[in-house]
Amino acid sequence: MKKEIRIINGETDEEELHELPAKYEVCDRCLGHGVHDHPAFNGITMSEWEEWDYDDRENYMNGAYSVTCTECEGMRVIPVVDEKFLTKKQKEIYEKWLEEKYYDACYAAEVAAERAMGA
Repeated sequence: MKKEIRIINGETDEEELHELPAKYEVCDRCLGHGVHDHPAFNGITMSEWEEWDYDDRENYMNGAYSVTCTECEGMRVIPVVDEKFLTKKQKEIYEKWLEEKYYDACYAAEVAAERAMGA
């Protein structure tokens, strides 16, 4: 099995597609259930929970507001790079991809913080 990853070529600024050896692991978004809470539920406080009537609480607990997992699309597992089968070149590509993901996540967190402060 292969996992496709995309990285930016530093010389041409073009996106490159690479296929790396992969294995399946339980999806960390839905923990293998194939569904998760609707994104509109950004946590429920105890006071909000107390405002709900019995039927709403029951529906929530039975998954009536759940949606198909956005990460695994309901498959309950996702392909992840299997590092033990990477060649030296593939390892370099994978490390660059991880670095890009890290910087993307940092940028997204910074943007979210700025929005929260009204910027």
